[in-house]
Amino acid sequence: MTSLLGCTTTSVVTPPAPTYLGRLIAANRRPLSLEVIDEVGKAPVGYQYLLVAIPFGQITLDSAAGHLTRALTTELAMAGFSVGRSSAGISPPLTVKITEVELNAFDLFFTRRIRCHVEGSWSLGLLGEQHLSVTQSEFALYAFAPRLSRALGGCMQEFATKISQEIMRRPRRLNR
Repeated sequence: MTSLLGCTTTSVVTPPAPTYLGRLIAANRRPLSLEVIDEVGKAPVGYQYLLVAIPFGQITLDSAAGHLTRALTTELAMAGFSVGRSSAGISPPLTVKITEVELNAFDLFFTRRIRCHVEGSWSLGLLGEQHLSVTQSEFALYAFAPRLSRALGGCMQEFATKISQEIMRRPRRLNR
């Protein structure tokens, strides 16, 4: 069984930021600092299973924080925030901790089921820490690195959307 796990390693890399993102951030007037803390590390985040039950290969990420930073920056910029790094001294600080990422692909003979799970917490300024968990599942004909990257991107985007929606519900002074 261990020799099968060494057969393949699929690396899911962070896609580049959209070209319009820099212009959008520059045009926004509500500053918000962002810090993403990655507690996942470089360990495998999942497996590709052959015939549903046999782990055939590992799935690794280049950076969970990179994927989430891209999704959060895009989502917050679309909500009207000028997102910067927390070291820039911009107030209020948004701190997001990503504690778990799972990405698995199950071979179901003629199709594959991709399951993604992201878990973490976030806090904004003096507001308390909020726990957040997102799970998505989909079917795909092939589940190689590009498809796994899109599945993880969708999961991270939903995670970022939920944070953005909560920020927009906060007191008006944060949403000026």
